[in-house]
Amino acid sequence: MAVHSRTQKGLVLLDQSGAQTNFVPIRGFYPAHVAVCEDHSIWVAGNFPKSSDHMLVHKYSSTGGKLGSYLPFSSFPEGTINPVMNGDDTTILVGGGIVVVTARSGPGSNTASLRELIRMDYSGNILTRTRLDNLREQSMVLTRDGALYRCEKIGPVFPVFRFSPDTQTWEPVAKPVNKMLFGSDHSDLVYMFPNDGKVTMQWYPQP
Repeated sequence: MAVHSRTQKGLVLLDQSGAQTNFVPIRGFYPAHVAVCEDHSIWVAGNFPKSSDHMLVHKYSSTGGKLGSYLPFSSFPEGTINPVMNGDDTTILVGGGIVVVTARSGPGSNTASLRELIRMDYSGNILTRTRLDNLREQSMVLTRDGALYRCEKIGPVFPVFRFSPDTQTWEPVAKPVNKMLFGSDHSDLVYMFPNDGKVTMQWYPQP
């Protein structure tokens, strides 16, 4: 996980029991979101404070070595201030050879729902950049085979959409009734729903 304070920034690596195994110091930028790839590389998205240009996405090895930096701040529209911040309105996902970043983009994007969806390969090459404006209470899920889904978290229907790279549009897909998309497990989708006061998870193949 990514942590930062007034004196230190970095990645805390944990084992399966939650015990800390390593700390990777980060210099310069403030980490906001972390994703771990199937090859165990660690992808971190964050901002440099008060910098005219910098990279927003950084790749580390499983032991903490820096492998690369991608997605320049200068590639965003003029007037963008903080593309990647803490919170669920920006994120980074990795899987199936795809890196997905949702970022604040454009003048006023720090206060309005003005977002951009950016897809890259594992070398940092841009595959698609698509506007993602005026979407609220959304969750993004990326499967191990690189399929991207989003779910509207406002009930009671919780509709699910799949991103089409060819048309760069979102297509509605069939989903289990009264269940909300929670995440993915390899190529399957994981849905959650309340069950006698508890939260139950169920696994489904992609539609």
